[in-house]
Amino acid sequence: KREETLDNSNREQAELINNIGLFPNPAIESTIINFDIQEDSRISVELLDFKGQVLKKLAENKYYPTGRYEMLVDIKSLSQGIYLISLTDENGFKKVHKLIKQ
Repeated sequence: KREETLDNSNREQAELINNIGLFPNPAIESTIINFDIQEDSRISVELLDFKGQVLKKLAENKYYPTGRYEMLVDIKSLSQGIYLISLTDENGFKKVHKLIKQ
C-alpha cells in the first residue's frame, strides 16, 4: 500500500509510464511494446517468466525523453506460454503486463 503514504508530487512520479500496450498479443514470433513517458525518465524493461524470473533485459536504466515509444521484442525462442513484460521507472514504480506466446 505504498501509494497511501505518498504526497502529491510522488503520486505524479508514479505515473511516468502510461498507455502501455502489447501488439500482437497473443504473439508467435514478436510483439511490440508501446508506452508513453510523461516526463524525461530512466526506464528499465524486462521480459519475465510467469514466476517473475528475468529472462531478458530489454532496456536497463535507459534514458527516455518525454514521448511515445515502440519496442520490438523477438520472442521466437520462447516456448508457448504466459510471460510478463515489466516496465520500471527511475522512482521504482513498476507496471507489469501479461504476454501470451503461441
